Amino acid sequence: MKVQDANLQPVNTGWNPVKQYGPSNSWTRTNLGEVFGICISNAPHIYVAATRLYGGSAGPGGWGGVYRLDGLTGAIAPFLTTLAAPTGGIGTSTIPNTGPGLGNIAYDPVFDQFFVTNFEDGKIYRVNSAGIIQSTFDPFAADGGASGQAPIGERVFGIGVYNNRVYFSRWVEDCLMPDPVASNEIWSVALNGSGDFNPGSAQLEIALPPLPGNNWSNPVSDIEFNQAGHMLVAERTMRSTLTGYTTNAHASRLMEYRLAGVTWLPAPQVYGIGMPGVGSSCGSFPTGMNSSGGCDYGYGSWDKDKRVPVDCDSAVWSMGDALISLSVYGAQRLPASGGVAATAGVMVNLGTAKTFYGDIDIWQNCRVESDPCKGVRIIEFGQTQGVPNSDGGCCVQFGISNSMANTWTGFTVTANTPGVSINYASGPAGWMTTTPLTQVTYTHTSGFIPTGTSFPFVFCLNVGTTVSQSITISMIGANGVTCDSTFTLQCHGTTPPVPPCGKLQKLSVSCLQVGANGSTYSMTTQIQNLSWYTANGYNITVNSPAGVSVTPNAGPFAPVVPPMGISTTLPFTITVPAGVTANTLCLSITLHDASMQNCCTFDTCIVLPKCTDCCDEFDIKVPTITGTMSGAGAGTITSTLNAGPQPIASFTATIVSATRGKVWCGGNVTSPGGPVAVVFTGGSLTPVINSAPVFAPSTSSVTWGTQPSGVSMSGPPSNLSLGVSMPNAALGFFCRDTVTVCIRYSFTDTSCVTCDTTVCIRIPRKGSIIIHNGDWHHAVNLKMKSTTEGTLTLRKLYGPGQPHYGNLRYSGSPQAKLARMSLTNGGVVVVTDGVADAAVVMDEKTDSLTYDVVFENKESVKVFPTYAELTAAECRGCPEEASPQLTVWARSPGEYGGDTIAEDRKSTRPKNVRTYMLFIANGNPGGQNIASFRIAPSRPELSILAFGPGDLDGDGGLDLMLVESSKETGAKHLAVANIVHRDVAARLIAPGEQLRPIYITVAGDDGPVSLDYTTVGEDGQELSNGDVLLEEPVSIVQESGDGGGSDAEVHMSAHPNPAAGDVSISIRSTMVLRGSRLMVVDINGRMVSEFGHFDMGTTGAATIQGYIGHLASGSYRIVLVADDGRWSIPLTITR
Repeated sequence: MKVQDANLQPVNTGWNPVKQYGPSNSWTRTNLGEVFGICISNAPHIYVAATRLYGGSAGPGGWGGVYRLDGLTGAIAPFLTTLAAPTGGIGTSTIPNTGPGLGNIAYDPVFDQFFVTNFEDGKIYRVNSAGIIQSTFDPFAADGGASGQAPIGERVFGIGVYNNRVYFSRWVEDCLMPDPVASNEIWSVALNGSGDFNPGSAQLEIALPPLPGNNWSNPVSDIEFNQAGHMLVAERTMRSTLTGYTTNAHASRLMEYRLAGVTWLPAPQVYGIGMPGVGSSCGSFPTGMNSSGGCDYGYGSWDKDKRVPVDCDSAVWSMGDALISLSVYGAQRLPASGGVAATAGVMVNLGTAKTFYGDIDIWQNCRVESDPCKGVRIIEFGQTQGVPNSDGGCCVQFGISNSMANTWTGFTVTANTPGVSINYASGPAGWMTTTPLTQVTYTHTSGFIPTGTSFPFVFCLNVGTTVSQSITISMIGANGVTCDSTFTLQCHGTTPPVPPCGKLQKLSVSCLQVGANGSTYSMTTQIQNLSWYTANGYNITVNSPAGVSVTPNAGPFAPVVPPMGISTTLPFTITVPAGVTANTLCLSITLHDASMQNCCTFDTCIVLPKCTDCCDEFDIKVPTITGTMSGAGAGTITSTLNAGPQPIASFTATIVSATRGKVWCGGNVTSPGGPVAVVFTGGSLTPVINSAPVFAPSTSSVTWGTQPSGVSMSGPPSNLSLGVSMPNAALGFFCRDTVTVCIRYSFTDTSCVTCDTTVCIRIPRKGSIIIHNGDWHHAVNLKMKSTTEGTLTLRKLYGPGQPHYGNLRYSGSPQAKLARMSLTNGGVVVVTDGVADAAVVMDEKTDSLTYDVVFENKESVKVFPTYAELTAAECRGCPEEASPQLTVWARSPGEYGGDTIAEDRKSTRPKNVRTYMLFIANGNPGGQNIASFRIAPSRPELSILAFGPGDLDGDGGLDLMLVESSKETGAKHLAVANIVHRDVAARLIAPGEQLRPIYITVAGDDGPVSLDYTTVGEDGQELSNGDVLLEEPVSIVQESGDGGGSDAEVHMSAHPNPAAGDVSISIRSTMVLRGSRLMVVDINGRMVSEFGHFDMGTTGAATIQGYIGHLASGSYRIVLVADDGRWSIPLTITR
């Protein structure tokens, strides 16, 4: 996709950027199979990895296949293929895989190599740029060599490379297989000087937090890093079994982590991907958690002149489901600083293929820096705590931000002021220093300064009697380049406090208990003393989260801990009160000597494991739940329930949310829907727990119980029926909507354990007419392949995202009897004596069904009738609507065509065309709302040519205008309209309200224009009727004749045509052209170039010069738009 203009797109709107599908559209499932992982090399070439996440088929390279897409030509080349065995592959271009597929792929620009995760054996494969496997790394339990996927807990999925370490995710749990004691994780392993794995360096980096309100999360499927070293991770909703896995949606996050010292901490910003609250079998969550597993950093904008990105890493991208309602799925862009879809998300609409979207990589090319000194800088330079090495010392702390890999071999710190020397130097983990004097050198164990942020570096000075000190920090380049930064200090010889000086060793944290009062953890650790003095005791302060406590928070060391020594194992208790979320605990620990004169403090953060609760053993099931409409403003929700294993002492049903979906009238959306108020009005539960609740007044939460002995609900399902009150449907002709109600069912057993589950049910509602004859006829289409075989298509009769249930009865004709009928995608339909009866089921994602039909056409009749009868309903068990018998014509190939639609220049033009403005006011004595109205001419000499809403102020208008013959009045046309407003609560015209303006265009004789009208209420009954005389038209066209048109003409021509660069447009006009605008539009009617604005103040000719050399070859139109009309001619562009 070409996303260079993403920053210019409106938020929360489906965007369709230019897409590339390879040369001759060759990037297909046939040539690549199904792929998930993506990476881009320095070349740059694109690499894609085979997957089984979508449940489809493998490509030519098999389930272990990786393909290279040439960055210049797009040509496909095999990079890795499959070894059809569970082990092997090193030294070859084949990865062992018997069917589970690959996880993801990452590129290492330092060593020009690739890393691939394999679901077959839980290993990471290191591959050179020629596609040869160099080595493997099995981070967890050794693979046993059996065919099939690695077990959960040993699968490696997402992968990324940063600072000469390979970061990879460990798939420990998911939606269907939560782990009560462990969580999904991110690990890393270092690379040695030749780019190979250093197995002994593997370490846990992050334990992923659970989803809100749960004790589990879904695995991380993609890991990316920006230039500052921040880590972006995307989860993918998965459902594991003992033998395989399936994919799901709406329970995965996009998150960023930042390195603080040696600890990765979650970044403060939140990324809301897609709609909040979209539910699936994995749950429903309040924020946008619709990641489908792919992510990357992106740039802020694109400089079209320099053809370079601007503000690199200032945006993030994520693949996701349900980005806008349930109609836009694909990719979402957010500011890197955070945001949610509705207010900050730019959406790329890739269709509605839920769960079928994979990885995303953004080519930024931001890491090329012409001036190397601009790629590295000193950050956070300033005085800090020091060590008492001299009577006149002070200490400085700083960091380095580096965006250029393998460029800088190290740096020096030099004291420039005479009489000043350096007496202490230290750096972060992995850094070495020379002996301090007037200069100290810092180098990294990898041989180069890592990319990203390195912090903190500390050096201390003996300043003597000086009051101002000059310090130079020099970066040393591998090519001999140096970059100097000079700083001035104002140290006055005061004795500074002792620096940070401690570290936790052999840390262990486990959950003791969790309950209504919060969680309790046990922590054991040893404290290493890195100060220069002997530590006699410690103090602990909790920095975050607020409210968490650690006991004891102070104590002595027994025995005391000398410098560089380690204490005995110390026990602590961590208490997290109810309502406090504590995934990570951050502490300040102070070490002090016996006199309490010398002390120093160091900070550390601890990842707390998940605590399980009693509900893990509490089994709750809702086998069935249905919702039906029982009146305009009422409904019934019925459920079957199981809960246990202990008897249930009380049960509560609570409405947690209610949302009205889009209101459909015919094929149009007349209201976007939104939250509504729904309450319980009645209900019953079998078996009864104690006494039934009282429903007066109506309430949003009802409870049965308490019964101390309890009632068994773990056997045969219990039956629950709940009456609900909801906003009046207020649906007019051809209208329908759906109310979705989410209810929390809470069960308390006889052990006083309370657990719950939340379910959602859709209640479809409809007005007086849903399907009319035109819809029935358009629903069935037959296309013949020969005189005997054809394909019958049945289209959904309801709006997108609505289900369709019913029956199809189909037959041929006497000259061509129906012989066989079957669903195209499988399933035979029984044909008895030439008649087929087929059950019709189309879910929310299905828009049509196709059937293969065969006729006995012995006479080879080329055109013959067939017949269909349909029934349809919006839910199982809902009342069905039935069609009349429909005639569906069978036309053999070659019997199509011949029909034409063109401008009519011969028919007599209508006479006395007049347009009037109307309004409608509610004043009926019954005080009823007006839902619709009908208008017809009072005299048969008049006809209605056009009828439409004003809605000029955006507050409301009309919808579903039908124009047809009127047998009742004798008038030539009848106009029928529903009244709609954007505000759902104000869809009708209430007593005392008006709707204006309404436009109506009539034609006929020059006599008076009088209209008969009828208003209709919500129940379909007539409220008022009368007539109105129209006297003041807003426009009049008094033309008649034989269709010859007016004398005014405009003629255009383009030279040359076809054209490649410059083009001249000649215009001859017999009329004055005001406000003229000349442009080029493509075949979709979109303006792609503009030649300017002009006026032709007199009749005559004009020539306009234009340039179209920047447009691609193809067919276009040159369009002239003026105040009095619009004219166009074709234009062909060739290269």
